[in-house]
Amino acid sequence: EVFNKFGDFGCVPNVDTYYFTIEALSRRSMYDWAWSVCEKMLDEGSLPENEKVGKIISWLCKGRKAKDAHSVYLFAKEKNQITPRSSVNFLISSLCREDETVKLALEMLDDFSGEARKYAIKPFSTVIHGLCRMKDVDGAKQLLSKMITEGPPPGNAVFNSVISGYSKAG
Repeated sequence: EVFNKFGDFGCVPNVDTYYFTIEALSRRSMYDWAWSVCEKMLDEGSLPENEKVGKIISWLCKGRKAKDAHSVYLFAKEKNQITPRSSVNFLISSLCREDETVKLALEMLDDFSGEARKYAIKPFSTVIHGLCRMKDVDGAKQLLSKMITEGPPPGNAVFNSVISGYSKAG
């Protein structure tokens, strides 16, 4: 209510206004409203610092709004902001819950490089599992091959997911 009255009082919301409003709404599990405030924040072109962006992404993922959280991630990436790795991993995992968003998670894997890629076994494994679940076993096999050549080194679970995916696909 207070956030919506800012204009009536001649106030202009700033980065903190958006962040604290999104936080309050998320803590009360009002994720649709939190997303509407996020949209306004993105339309204004303002983002809080990296850690807070990570929290916003995580809150939206908890509220089953992974696709919207992905929009925040892309906006931060466009602004050259580095999102905390834990939030990125949570976003990838959340995107892999739904068949329609697994491809978004797959695209995000390209953002891992160097040292970060070497330790990104969980996000890569999650995407492979999602691809197999949606019966894109050839895509899963391609990603597995990419892991073998470029890293991170796949574990047994990744191989088992691909084998199981091919078995289920006949």
